[in-house]
Amino acid sequence: MALLGANGSGKSTLARMLNGLLLPARGTVTVDGLATSDEAQRHQLRRRVQMIFQNPENQAVGLTPAEDIAFGLVNIGWPRQQLAARIDWALEQVGLAAKRDRPVHALSGGEQQKLATAACLALGPRWLVLDEATAMLDPAARWQFRQTLDTIRRQERLGVIWITHHLEEVLGADRIVLMDGGRVHAVGRPGDVLGQPQLLEQCGVELPYLPALARELREAGLDVPSFPTIDELVTTLCR
Repeated sequence: MALLGANGSGKSTLARMLNGLLLPARGTVTVDGLATSDEAQRHQLRRRVQMIFQNPENQAVGLTPAEDIAFGLVNIGWPRQQLAARIDWALEQVGLAAKRDRPVHALSGGEQQKLATAACLALGPRWLVLDEATAMLDPAARWQFRQTLDTIRRQERLGVIWITHHLEEVLGADRIVLMDGGRVHAVGRPGDVLGQPQLLEQCGVELPYLPALARELREAGLDVPSFPTIDELVTTLCR
């Protein structure tokens, strides 16, 4: 599921409520039957709901990827005789096995974000919340990170909540929640929500280039899909 909205719409505040980093002033937040307001359940809930933030450097606590992952595992009481195997498994999932003992500061931005993902995966979460996790990556690294995460999501059967204001990142989501001013304005499949350009504009969200171009072409009378690929647009224009 993708939470979509402009800066200040309430996406990050909601994200931090999902594992009790923030508590609501009114109402309750419950995840898999665990209430964030119950301090006795909060430790279990935070292990179940892991978060990846915008700046991966702020999440790294070890000098190397192996040390970074070990820190979290030791804190939850992971059996010491199984630590090495679990660290290797987590690094393998994100393609960092060969850089197990490299200094964290020597990793690229995309690799550091993958390390943050590996550190979360090692703890065995049920939900992974990404709060603008690709904001500091270039387009190529952003695409690669999304591909890696999608593979992991399918293999590990994780629920992923993707928070972003980049519309191109949410086209493959099962559901989109459009937010503005701390409120939900629409919930639905990408085609249903993104097919309301006036609502998107009211919420401060701009269509990506290809859907925006497709919209203008449809208004000019061409039969173009709402969310075309480049090949589909080329084929239509060449006709």
